[in-house]
Amino acid sequence: MNMRLSKLHGFLPAFRITTLIALMTAIALLSCRNALTQLNSGDATSISIAPYVQNVTSTQVTICWKTKSPAKFKVIYTSSGSEGMDGQEIESKGRVYHRVTLKGLKPDTRYDYRIIQQGASAIFARGHFRTAPKRMRSFKFIVYGDSRSRPKIHENQRKHPKSP
Repeated sequence: MNMRLSKLHGFLPAFRITTLIALMTAIALLSCRNALTQLNSGDATSISIAPYVQNVTSTQVTICWKTKSPAKFKVIYTSSGSEGMDGQEIESKGRVYHRVTLKGLKPDTRYDYRIIQQGASAIFARGHFRTAPKRMRSFKFIVYGDSRSRPKIHENQRKHPKSP
């Protein structure tokens, strides 16, 4: 009985850390999915790459997405807490790859955005982002990927999570 408990005891810390990493990854992925975009499946033009945010600074951000066929869109954005969506509108060109840079934003502020296909009344996608703070400050994050190859590397990560 003691032998079984000691084997289990050695397994539990690695199991807890692995479970914690898996849980944090799942939460992060769900947060990104919910935070970045909620797609309207009833639109005539369908998305092949969902909207994502990149090049975030304290005063600007770029929103990108890809559609299966060329179309024109407008991005309407406003800082969170504002009544309605009374912010600025930016048009994307009629292409398949869409890239809109929002400028003149306030540092460390959450913004909500909607992407609307021109000529359609329904919201094509919506999401939110936060601009970077004016001054740098420390933060923590975790990134983990599984390419489903080289299982030995993932086994080592599980066995030695602090020094893979």
